[in-house]
Amino acid sequence: MFGVFFVSNPYPPHTCGFYDGFNTYTYYLTDFEDSEAMLLKCLQDMLVPKYHKYTVYCHNFARFDFIFLHKIFHLHFDPCNIISKELNIISISITSRTKIGKVKPKLYFKDSFCILPSSLDRLGKSFGVETPKGHFPYTFVNANNLNYIGDIPEFKFYEAGTERITIEIYNEIKNNMCSSSTWSIRVETISYLTKDLVCLHQIVLRLRIEWYYIKKKYRVNITNHSTISGLAMAIFRSGFLPSDLKLAHTSMYKTRTYSHSARSTMFYQLN
Repeated sequence: MFGVFFVSNPYPPHTCGFYDGFNTYTYYLTDFEDSEAMLLKCLQDMLVPKYHKYTVYCHNFARFDFIFLHKIFHLHFDPCNIISKELNIISISITSRTKIGKVKPKLYFKDSFCILPSSLDRLGKSFGVETPKGHFPYTFVNANNLNYIGDIPEFKFYEAGTERITIEIYNEIKNNMCSSSTWSIRVETISYLTKDLVCLHQIVLRLRIEWYYIKKKYRVNITNHSTISGLAMAIFRSGFLPSDLKLAHTSMYKTRTYSHSARSTMFYQLN
């Protein structure tokens, strides 16, 4: 099973949330003392028996979400099974320190970017999901205007100059607003976050359909692998390595194992 989790940008995060495939749960900074309290509440709501041993996917977890979460993980939960590469956390599991019912709920956090190395916007278009990534004026938000209600921010705040938004898209956003309505940072932030959550969930759901056939053909459990290169190696060993291959004698195998510090399968994206 899986869910998705997102922390907002910019720093400090002013919203976060998760989607379990049925319901979306979002949290906004002005409802809490600070961002750490907001993130802690979100994680506490996730670490319940209902989600015990779920795999939680965060897109770009290593370079974004984990930056805000690692302190909370260590202060309030028991982290373990950490897999990292070049100081980037690829996957980690956290366990509640208290029992809820008969179990101490546990979650497995994985970076979906390591399996799908592309932006959420491009992935949504590639997979043709029903809920594409939206647009948000990142640079308009600051600590002093989190309750802003008024005119829609100017075009320059909507990632102007990038390939994702043009003046035509911005005008379409404006036209979709009712003439009598006002623009609210809180409402738009939660709406944008919800789209991100559902978008990633739909992407992973589409991928799981492909994963099913991979698992059926090659006997590979996709959720056991945290990177696309690790998945490729597992498929190779399961589906293409000759079954009658003579393996080294046990003593020779141990000798070779001790002489090598690690093995590495690398992934390169060619432009």
